[in-house]
Amino acid sequence: MRDLSHDRALLSINSMTVKAWSLVELVEGCARAGLSAISPWRDIVQACGAERAGKLIRAHGMTVTGLCRGGMFPAADEASRRAALDDNRRAVDEAAAIGAQCLVLVVRGRRACRSRSSRCIPCTPPTAPA
Repeated sequence: MRDLSHDRALLSINSMTVKAWSLVELVEGCARAGLSAISPWRDIVQACGAERAGKLIRAHGMTVTGLCRGGMFPAADEASRRAALDDNRRAVDEAAAIGAQCLVLVVRGRRACRSRSSRCIPCTPPTAPA
């Protein structure tokens, strides 16, 4: 096993590890600790504002290994499905604004949609027009 005790280059801190911190606190705290990679959750990016968050992260020379989270595509009705898709599009935009290497998706259904009832809108994408 590789000894990483003296090399922090491969470490990335997920913001849930320090849930009480804002994005500013996450970036500044990691910078003070000599860590250069973060994986924030969307709530703290949104609280900061995606454009401001991107500037803050770049100003500190941070790498964003991932933005957490998109997903949750299944829905109990068509309006909820559209809302989920719209939210995921916003997540992609937020990931781009902060320079994230990826968008982490949670791909399970919401509680209301976990049964295999006919009321659950399937996860398959709509068919593209020919």
